[in-house]
Amino acid sequence: MRVAQRLQLCLLLTISVHAAVSKKAAGYDCMATFYDGAAPNSSEEEHGKAPSTHSEAVMAEERRLEDEHRRQQRKDFVALATTMKPIYKDDNRPIEYSESHEVDQHDVVEAEAIVAEAAYTPKQQLKRQAPRRPWNPPNGVVPVYGQCGGRDYFGPQDCDFDTFCHPKDQYYSQCVPLPTPPGYVDRYGQCGGENYFGNTLCRPDTFCTYQKPFYSQCL
Repeated sequence: MRVAQRLQLCLLLTISVHAAVSKKAAGYDCMATFYDGAAPNSSEEEHGKAPSTHSEAVMAEERRLEDEHRRQQRKDFVALATTMKPIYKDDNRPIEYSESHEVDQHDVVEAEAIVAEAAYTPKQQLKRQAPRRPWNPPNGVVPVYGQCGGRDYFGPQDCDFDTFCHPKDQYYSQCVPLPTPPGYVDRYGQCGGENYFGNTLCRPDTFCTYQKPFYSQCL
């Protein structure tokens, strides 16, 4: 009996050890499965971030190209606008262009520039345009209609793109727009629409904005 009991006890211990080892191995398998399942999630997160980073890079490049294009537009506009002849007062003294309508009683502004040919606006360009980013002048540059000079004035004096510093009196000078040269459409002017054959190029500080099928306006 003692031999049989010992054999039975030994068998039970062996079974217990095997069960413990199998359970521990199963635990490792579960952990391995858990980590294996977590790996794709972390990879998916990494892959999920990649398109976002790519989109930000594309948007940054688009903004850079748009700013570069607008800077070139401003240079072309200023180069053309500054070729315009000065306006003269009745005493034959030249004066600068002013937005205060002081020029209404004087001679009509002439320009030494080639008038751009009237351009037809295709229908595909009449679709509603996406809103453009507003132009904000860099630091140290005076925006349009801002003060740029005068007695006891110590602020910035550089006017923004297509404007120039016009003295109103000895105490105040203001950044006012350059005159709109031929070939360009002034602010609030028509720049497109069905059956429209006029100029379509707006001033650099405005955009040709869709209003309705027969009318687009520089705003």
